[in-house]
Amino acid sequence: YYEDFTLKFSNDEIALSYSGRPDPKVWVANLRAVSDPNERGIPELKAFFAKTHAYYSGTQVVRHRALFAAGWEWPDGAKQARTMFEPVFPETEASLLINETGKASTAEHLGATRTNILNAFRENYTLYYVQVHSWEAGHKVDHGGKILAPEITALQTGALLTINHGCSAGNWLKANPEVNTSQAYVFGQGIGQAVVCQVRTGMVYGHERMYE
Repeated sequence: YYEDFTLKFSNDEIALSYSGRPDPKVWVANLRAVSDPNERGIPELKAFFAKTHAYYSGTQVVRHRALFAAGWEWPDGAKQARTMFEPVFPETEASLLINETGKASTAEHLGATRTNILNAFRENYTLYYVQVHSWEAGHKVDHGGKILAPEITALQTGALLTINHGCSAGNWLKANPEVNTSQAYVFGQGIGQAVVCQVRTGMVYGHERMYE
């Protein structure tokens, strides 16, 4: 998250609102140590720093492209994201939208199914946008499928930045001691280094500002 010295927040702990114009100045990261030697925090951090170094040193090359996956209930979310991001990513792959109407598809080969998403992740991306039903332990994808956090952790490929609009996908407290859905993209074996996610249930608001 960032600290902005010119904004006025409604609360110092959990700010529900602010006044002023956001102008990020100091970026802040929170890395917490572990006290139990059986916990996996230290190996995870070592692996994270190793793949971060590989990217910035040029050892890990990532094509500048994006992938969009959206469930049938809110295809407009991915269409909006794709419209905003496509000028930035000229190599954008085809979106995994089910259809233009937003109705559930009856064809297994269409949309954000388990098979389609995992097949797409055989490649690396700069940006991955996913909007499907989610919870702390995984994604609930189209046609009744699931992609669980340990499966995401095991993926050898991925995206540098994942925007995860599934409910509660970032709630690492409820997922403890298992790795949660959003953490899996960053602390897994893939190339992921950052994730934007929801920590509670509910629709996504204000994401246009985030995209800007």
